Amino acid sequence: GLREHYGADNVAAHSFRYALVRMLADDGRTEEARQALDGLDATALTAGSSNPAWPPRLDALRGRLLLQSGEAEAGRRLLASAIPLLVELDSEDQADIDRLQALLAGAGGGPASAD
Repeated sequence: GLREHYGADNVAAHSFRYALVRMLADDGRTEEARQALDGLDATALTAGSSNPAWPPRLDALRGRLLLQSGEAEAGRRLLASAIPLLVELDSEDQADIDRLQALLAGAGGGPASAD
């Protein structure tokens, strides 16, 4: 609704959509999450929260979704580049970093541990 009413570049629409993608990923609705992730813009997200970590956050989320989709190599590559930046920027809760590192290491079951 926000995109329809205020346009695709609306900051609030990007913020809500990012939260939706995370919830869909948590719920195992990977294909829906990947579709919703397409078009999210780090610049718009940064404008909404002024947090400089949006590019690596989006990369980490993409990597997670790739892992959930069975594309382990591509997913791990994105996570391997995103996690150090997220740690350096100190933008995430430690529990989120731990979960991303576990995914990178192949823990958590599913396609991520298939290699």
